[in-house]
Amino acid sequence: GRASAAPPSSGSDGAVAAMAAVKASGAGVGADAHLPFMSVVMTHFNRPRLCRQAIQSIQDQDYPHHRMELVLVDDASTDPTVGAFLDEIQPDFDRRGWTIIRSPVNQYLGGARNTGFRATKGKYVIFMDDDNYAKPHEVRTFATAMVRGGADILTSFVQFFWSAESPLNADEVSGDRPSYLFLGGDSEVGAFKNCFGDANCCVRRTSFEQIGGYTEDKNVGFEDWEMYANATLRGFRVDIIPESVYYYRFTKGSMQRSTDYLRNRRRSLRPYLQSLPQEVHPVLLQAVFPKQADGTVGRPVGLAEQGD
Repeated sequence: GRASAAPPSSGSDGAVAAMAAVKASGAGVGADAHLPFMSVVMTHFNRPRLCRQAIQSIQDQDYPHHRMELVLVDDASTDPTVGAFLDEIQPDFDRRGWTIIRSPVNQYLGGARNTGFRATKGKYVIFMDDDNYAKPHEVRTFATAMVRGGADILTSFVQFFWSAESPLNADEVSGDRPSYLFLGGDSEVGAFKNCFGDANCCVRRTSFEQIGGYTEDKNVGFEDWEMYANATLRGFRVDIIPESVYYYRFTKGSMQRSTDYLRNRRRSLRPYLQSLPQEVHPVLLQAVFPKQADGTVGRPVGLAEQGD
């Protein structure tokens, strides 16, 4: 089902519309009482030091704190220091009306995000990883673009950094220039390249519920790519804010580095294989998973080469 009759995004047009909405709002976006209630879902596993920084970035948002919440989902961390970390931050969460969910079993990213989403109250929900760092205007920018742009899902450009310290103190961070530009929510391009955005996104609650949330496969990545493709193929609008609203940290042992690329990529194709005629499947699979002379599967080439 589809919540409204709005056409799918054309990529750059949607990005321009979203950015125009943000700039038209000015600094205030009107009286605080009229701002939508925003929820942030942050998933965490065994990275308390980085998670503390990510939480700080939400505490430092310029959005009215009484109009937002943070739901932290600890996905059954095995690090023995995590329990003490969660106990330490619990009183501050209670004071702010925020939520900590301690999952008894590891759900992996899709399941953990869905669990966090079910605990939120906001009309719009931002998904954030525990190793990234939100810029102070992230929540306000997403809120403004959602209200005035009409997208079902919003992503943004990203700014990279590699330090284990806060990006505010990282030598490699200079200015506010994006490090990576996504093209826009085009379902056709999305079969070959992730043109949609990183996992850091903002969803319209009603749309996300109709999409069905994330699939909950374990030990496989690209759940975000799969969700965006599923949304666009079903007529939901995935737009991009053409500026960086957060810092993306490269970390050792990240899911993208520790999971199998071919399995991840197959997952991102699942919405296409489910929606396209069976006779088209071999053409798409050959383009994304080219067979080598020895019969093994090689990494994709051409446009699909940049798909990860």
